[in-house]
Amino acid sequence: MKLFYWLMPLVIIFTVSGCTHGANQRNSSIDNSTIKPEEPLDAYHGRDGAQEAIRDLQHKCARYCIYGRSAGRPILPEWNALAKERFDINVEAIAGCLISDELVKYANEYNRILFDYVAKTFGPDAWQACEIDAAKMSKSASKKPAEGRADYPN
Repeated sequence: MKLFYWLMPLVIIFTVSGCTHGANQRNSSIDNSTIKPEEPLDAYHGRDGAQEAIRDLQHKCARYCIYGRSAGRPILPEWNALAKERFDINVEAIAGCLISDELVKYANEYNRILFDYVAKTFGPDAWQACEIDAAKMSKSASKKPAEGRADYPN
């Protein structure tokens, strides 16, 4: 039994040192100079939001792009229904909290064209009125208003 207590720590030490030695040999064989930066994985990289908005308006498939905290707002179903009814535009959450600079640029360009279209066609305050009406509908439809949301009118 005493021999076991003497041999076990030695076995553990040899096992651990052997594993780390093998890992160091494997990692040292990688030549970091050959690793090239990957192409951006962002789906919005290189896309022109303004051009896509113009094309979508012509094809009657425009969408208001929202992202971040706005994408989780409880009024989204009512807002989408009203925007579709009033302007023939969908409200679409294109991203949650994980966003990139390319996505923000794309959405801002797209929405700028959309706002110009709505303002020229339906009046300068039409989009804001739609959002306010959707918030009222959502508030009256739910028994409990959303709590703790700074961007949601309680």
